[in-house]
This record gives sequence, structure tokens and C-alpha cells, in this order.
Amino acid sequence: MGEASPLVQLDDTLPGVTRVVMLFNAENPGHLAVVKDTVRASTQLGLQLETHGYGARTIWQKYFRRQPPGVPRLSLSRMT
Repeated sequence: MGEASPLVQLDDTLPGVTRVVMLFNAENPGHLAVVKDTVRASTQLGLQLETHGYGARTIWQKYFRRQPPGVPRLSLSRMT
């Protein structure tokens, strides 16, 4: 992970945070590499990282698709 990684930015912005949750598309092989890098970075920063993979037909994707306008989203990584 580079020095401007999302977890480093999070740690700089919210230094009291100790636990982070990461949602990722488990059906996308490219996301698995990002998860590995994020796990490595979280260990280096002393953060407890909880990862949750989802598939194309899960409730998570339905939730994010139906999210009403104006509801904030927290996105720390750009995964397409």
C-alpha cells in the first residue's frame, strides 16, 4: 500500500479509530488482492480490520442500489 492509502488517510483523519470494516465483492478476483493489501496495511497501523465479502446477489448490493438520495456513503477504496 502506498503512503496515501485509504487506511493511512483514515488513521490521519480519525486517529482514535481502532476497528474498521471492509465490504468487498468476493466474486471479483481483483478485490481479493486489494483485501490482502488492506489487511497488511491495517496490521502495520495497528487497526483491527473486519472483512466481509459479498456476492452479486446479496442484500448488501440491494441496499446500496436502493439507498435514498442524500444518505451519505463512506467509501475508503475505489473498487469497480
